[in-house]
Amino acid sequence: RLPEVVITANALCSVNPNDRARVTALWEEARTALDATEISLRDKLYAAEVTRYVRALDPKTLRILDETRSEVRGVVASPFNALPAESLSTAGYWRELPSGGTSYYGPDPGVLLSDAFLDDHCFRPTAGHESRAGLIGLGFLPARERRVPDVEGTLWLDAKSYELRLVEFRYDRVRAGVDSSVVG
Repeated sequence: RLPEVVITANALCSVNPNDRARVTALWEEARTALDATEISLRDKLYAAEVTRYVRALDPKTLRILDETRSEVRGVVASPFNALPAESLSTAGYWRELPSGGTSYYGPDPGVLLSDAFLDDHCFRPTAGHESRAGLIGLGFLPARERRVPDVEGTLWLDAKSYELRLVEFRYDRVRAGVDSSVVG
C-alpha cells in the first residue's frame, strides 16, 4: 500500500473565474519555456548579444540627458539580473533613490517562476492584435491588495506552437510626469 500524496499549488489568481482553465493551460506552456531558460542559464548554454542602457531622462519630455551603454556578446550567465523575488514582492519593482533618481527592476525567469510572483499577481488570457497577431498572451497584473510599486504585463506565446516569444511589462504607480508605457 502506497502512502497518500497531497499536492498543493498556487491558485494563479485570475481576474475572471471563467478564464481559470485557459490561464492554467497558458501558464503551463509559459512555465515550461521559463524552466528551460533557467536550465540554459544555469548550464551556461545561453548565447546572447545584450546591450545594456543606463539613461537619465527628462521627466517631462523623456529626452535623454545622459546615457551609458555596455555590450556583451557570447555565452552569458544571464542577459540581465533581477533582484530576488521576495525583495521585489516586499519593496516593489521600482524604488526612489536618495539622490532623487529612480531604480527600476524587471522580472527575470526566476522571478516569474517564483511563488512570490504568483502570489502577488492575477492572470488573464489575452488575444494578440496588430503587432501581436498570431500570439496568445497570458496577461499579469498586481493583485488588488498589493500596495508597493509593481509590474503588469504579458507573456506572449505563439498561438499555434505555444512557444514563449516575448515578455512585456510596464511599471505601475510611477510618479507624476513619468510615462510608464515607455519604461519596461
